[in-house]
Amino acid sequence: MNKTTDCKGCSASVWVKIDETYEKLKATLIDENKAASKEVYENRLKICKSCPSLIYDTTCKHCGCLVYARALNIDSYCPEPSGGRW
Repeated sequence: MNKTTDCKGCSASVWVKIDETYEKLKATLIDENKAASKEVYENRLKICKSCPSLIYDTTCKHCGCLVYARALNIDSYCPEPSGGRW
């Protein structure tokens, strides 16, 4: 790779559709009962996607987490300092 394409996030081969992330991430949970419903997950991601604190279309600026993973955990919350968006 050259210096301008070293970022895996910039590569089309690493982009995953939201529908695919839910099932893939849910399968990695130790306790699948900790997964938010697909509806809650998609709603959380929709909110994250409209947030000005989302960077690189994947990462929350407030906690540094991947929003796709954070949104899946039923016990997670939005870390936005003014009280969260979800």
